[in-house]
Amino acid sequence: MIKDYGDTTFITGLRALAAIAVILLHAGGAGLRDWGVAGDNFVEMAGRGGVYVFFVISGFSVSASYLEAKDYRRYLARRFWRIAPPYYFWLALVGLGLVPPAHWVEVFKVPVDAYNLVMHFTFLSFLDYRIADALIGVEWSLPVEMVYYLLVPLVLVRVRSWGAIALLIGVGYGLYRLGLSNLGLIPVRPGYEGLAYMWSPLPYVLCFALGIAAFRIREKWAAPGWLGDAALVAAALAVPLVAAWPGIVIGALKAELLLFSALAFALVTLGSRRSRLMNLLLVNRPIQYLGLISYSLYLAHMPVLGLAADRMPQNLPLRFLVTLVLTVAVSALTYRLVEVPGQRLGRWLGARRRAGQPESGPATP
Repeated sequence: MIKDYGDTTFITGLRALAAIAVILLHAGGAGLRDWGVAGDNFVEMAGRGGVYVFFVISGFSVSASYLEAKDYRRYLARRFWRIAPPYYFWLALVGLGLVPPAHWVEVFKVPVDAYNLVMHFTFLSFLDYRIADALIGVEWSLPVEMVYYLLVPLVLVRVRSWGAIALLIGVGYGLYRLGLSNLGLIPVRPGYEGLAYMWSPLPYVLCFALGIAAFRIREKWAAPGWLGDAALVAAALAVPLVAAWPGIVIGALKAELLLFSALAFALVTLGSRRSRLMNLLLVNRPIQYLGLISYSLYLAHMPVLGLAADRMPQNLPLRFLVTLVLTVAVSALTYRLVEVPGQRLGRWLGARRRAGQPESGPATP
């Protein structure tokens, strides 16, 4: 079931690494936190950075998805059925009490009630920071994805020239900085402005802008293979170096957002089949399979940790390994039994809707 995306197949491997990084953070850090400040910084940066990598990749893949679709409505339907079935599956298990909710339920004293579930099922949970991450424990990012699914085509059709690409990146960075410097304007309980901002779509305009830019740049220019390999080596060196940098400020939306967004942009823009090291590390069957089920890995690991919390080993490297193995096993099942059938259902419903309708060319939303 491993898919070949031609010159961008390596991106599937990047998805796998991003998902593993998120699991590393939530599973205790595999003992790396015992290596002092640098180790602690590395775990925090990698865990949150994995989500930022997903967002940059999403900006790239959504751009391709829109141009491949026949119209805006069909594109949106594809994106909905891409993320909704596994998401709804885990929401339902939490709602039925079969999986414990995330610890934010206790922090904010919010029940798993009809309001909470409806806001999640409609992808509107980002509007209430108290429930944004309260059920599965990682679901805050999915309404963010949905918002940018709506917006990316509006931007993509207007970004074609090199100047427009540069302007897009500049505007994305400017909006990110503007929001970060005005957290006090967010109408939430004092002390929670950062969380409310982090769980909203606002900070990630830069990530998706970089994804769109990478897509347009690849249309215009094919990087030589050695540049992709150089970007991969630079990324591998940059993360531990920044983590160990004296006085570096690590925290949500700080150094790691800019670092991982930039690294993901460089990798997606420069990588290709011509990059030998990149293909060796990211286009082998094990990493490609983990990338194939990476969305299921991302959703499943927190429920796995919640269900197996009392049985997890205390040894942190072993705890991470056990969590990863269990999550891969559960994700393989949910991918086959939920994610793939859900996408097939979406295609079937779309085909029924289009039956008898004349085909139309690509439409600008």
